[in-house]
Amino acid sequence: MATSADEFCTLCEQNDITRKAEIWCYECQDYMCSDCSRPHGVSRLSKRHTTVSIHEFRQIPDYIRSIKHVCIEHDDQFDFFCPTHNQSCCRQCVSLDHKNCKNISLIEKALKTVDQTSRLSKIQQSVHDVIESIQLVRKDRDTYKQNVFEQEKTIQDKIGTIRSMLNDRLDSIEKASLKELSKIVDTEISNTDNSIDALINIEVEVTILSKNINLIKDNATDKQIFLGVLEIESSVGSAKQSLSAFRKTDSKLITFDGRRATKTFEDIKSLGSFSFSTTSNHMDIIDSESIQAQQLTDRVDRILSIYKDGTKSPRPVNLPEQIISIFDIEKASEDGNTIAISTRNKKVHILSLENLNIKTIPIEGNSNGISYNDGTIYCCSEPHGILSVNIEDNPSNIHYLLPYRCATYSYIALHKEFLYYTKTERSIECCDIEGNVMWSFEDTKILRQPRGIVVDKDGNIFVVGGTSENIIVISDDGINCREVLNTDSGLNNPRAISYDREHNGLLICNSEGKAFIYNIV
Repeated sequence: MATSADEFCTLCEQNDITRKAEIWCYECQDYMCSDCSRPHGVSRLSKRHTTVSIHEFRQIPDYIRSIKHVCIEHDDQFDFFCPTHNQSCCRQCVSLDHKNCKNISLIEKALKTVDQTSRLSKIQQSVHDVIESIQLVRKDRDTYKQNVFEQEKTIQDKIGTIRSMLNDRLDSIEKASLKELSKIVDTEISNTDNSIDALINIEVEVTILSKNINLIKDNATDKQIFLGVLEIESSVGSAKQSLSAFRKTDSKLITFDGRRATKTFEDIKSLGSFSFSTTSNHMDIIDSESIQAQQLTDRVDRILSIYKDGTKSPRPVNLPEQIISIFDIEKASEDGNTIAISTRNKKVHILSLENLNIKTIPIEGNSNGISYNDGTIYCCSEPHGILSVNIEDNPSNIHYLLPYRCATYSYIALHKEFLYYTKTERSIECCDIEGNVMWSFEDTKILRQPRGIVVDKDGNIFVVGGTSENIIVISDDGINCREVLNTDSGLNNPRAISYDREHNGLLICNSEGKAFIYNIV
């Protein structure tokens, strides 16, 4: 933004006079005070110059204000535009640098042929798409961060479980080892106790013999001593023989070798191994111009092409100026002469193909996929959710069935009393017309980036897979599914799908505009 020092009259400053500027001239690239602006506004050479007040000039972004209207090299006005180099030129630039360029035109003439409203709307949509794409990717990365933390918690729990299992196993091994040790000790103690008992018995017998010897010595006759000693000698011999078994005793040293277990634990560096498996999320970077190629309209001329049975040439319908771009088209009357159009710019248009009368319904959010039934339009309004509005009764009475329950570029289909819509970039959801969710379907192995969705007369749901490049059919209960069409069938980045109930057929359109008709068998 210009500062106060910049906003003094340029012409007065050349005469060493300081006056506050009132206007800015784009062609002259000068600030002017009220005195200087009067002759500037009536001069033959400058009266057609574009000027703005200083207040308005301040509101213009810097990069717009910095656009030069005068060629610095030749000091001449930029009156021409070269589409080859996509730049403005002065007369000398054209003759010197662009003499071989084609389709050079006067800027004033080019301005008359360009729909600035449409251009601004398109570039505004492009900017909006970039912002949405950034938010989409950021949301994906934020979700990924949360998933990483959840994975960390899950693995921490697994590690804790393994640790508990190891503790339990070690407790069991310790118990078994101690039991084995106790058995060894008990055996050795028992054997030793038996030996001690035998020695005690021998000692008792020998002690008795010692007492008997003393008694014989004091009281027995010689004959008795003679015969008694023979008996004692026999008993002592028996004692010596029993004692000889203990001359060599074994002392066992109980040891424990835990090297095997220690080595096992030394070899364990981790309780497990970590690995990565990468899954591509197939992020949908939003591009309105490529998305809108699926619609049977000319973006420049705003022409809707209508094909009827048995005709190869379409009937062109020039769309009103209110409809700049189209996201989805849905029949909005039984005779097919009225259609509903979503535009992703907070509006739903109801257009009569007979007289081109148009009724515009303002909504909150971007209008995406739409469906019609019995006077009511159902629309995916991103990011607000799924809404319904009765176009025949009170279009201003908008009812939100499922707030915040549809993704960017969601499509929707109605069958009997149920709505089927793309909930996220991976899933399909079904709810009743009161907004009660019945089931949800997600299988990225067969369906990625769901787009167009229709339901046949039997309740089977056909869904376009944008990046999976196929058409799948889901059973009415959301449990079973199978692929019915893929790239071998001519699909190439498919987007839109329509169902013909009368002939039981599918009309499928690729993003580049090629369409196919398939019969359901």
